[in-house]
Amino acid sequence: LTLPSASHHTTSMTRFTFGYWDIRGLAGSIRMLLWAVGQHDFEDVRYTVEKKEDGSYDLSNWLSVKPTLGLDFPNLPYLFDNKTNVKITQSVAIMTHIARECKPELLHGTGPMAPYLDMILHQILDVRNSVVGACYSSNSTKQVEEFAKTKMTDMLIQLNFFLNRRPAEHHDQPYLAGQQTYVDFILAELLDHINILFPGALEAVPLLKHFHAAFFALPEIAAFKKSKYYLESPINNKSAFLNN
Repeated sequence: LTLPSASHHTTSMTRFTFGYWDIRGLAGSIRMLLWAVGQHDFEDVRYTVEKKEDGSYDLSNWLSVKPTLGLDFPNLPYLFDNKTNVKITQSVAIMTHIARECKPELLHGTGPMAPYLDMILHQILDVRNSVVGACYSSNSTKQVEEFAKTKMTDMLIQLNFFLNRRPAEHHDQPYLAGQQTYVDFILAELLDHINILFPGALEAVPLLKHFHAAFFALPEIAAFKKSKYYLESPINNKSAFLNN
C-alpha cells in the first residue's frame, strides 16, 4: 500500500496503479475486482483526509497532486494501466477497463437476464448514490433511520424483486445475469456497506441477503479479504455523518 506524500508520482512497475481515498467507498469493488482477475500486486495509492482544528477537512494530500497526474478528468478513483499507458477516472469505466483487459467475459451476462445487465447496473448505482448521500448529508440519527426505513428499504425491495426474476436454478448463485460479471462486484460491495452501516437491513430482502453471503464466500473473494488490499473500514470519509 502507498500512502502518498504531496509530491507523489507513481513509478510503479506493476500492471495497474489504483488511487483513491484511504477508505472503502467507491474503491472496495475495484480493489476486489483487481484481485479476482489475478492482479495480486497492483499499486494501491491511498490519500488521507485530516480534520482541522476549525472543524473543516484538509484534502491537500490529494489536491496537491490532482492536477499533476495527466488525467483528462482528474478525480478519485483513478486507474493507471502501466502496460497500455491508459489513465482513466470514473469507477465504472475503471471496472470495465479492468474486465476488458484481464477477463472479458466479466463484461457480459448469459441467458435470459443478460439484456438487463446495463439496466440493473444503473439501478444499483442509484441505490448506492442514495445511501452515500444519506451518509454524508444527514445531520441526525433520526434522519438516517428514516431514510433506512423508507427510501432505502423500498429500493432494496425493488432489487430483491429483480433477483427473483432470474431462473429458479440461478437463485443460489451470486450472479445477476447467468455468470459472474463486474456488476456483481458493485452490488456485493454495496450490500456489504449496507449490512455494516444499517444492521438488519438485509433481513427484509432474502435474495439480496443470500447474494451477499454467497458472493463473499467465493474462494477468490475470501482470499481477497485476507489480503493487504482489503479494508473492512472505514467505509466513508471523516466528513460523513454515518461512517461505520
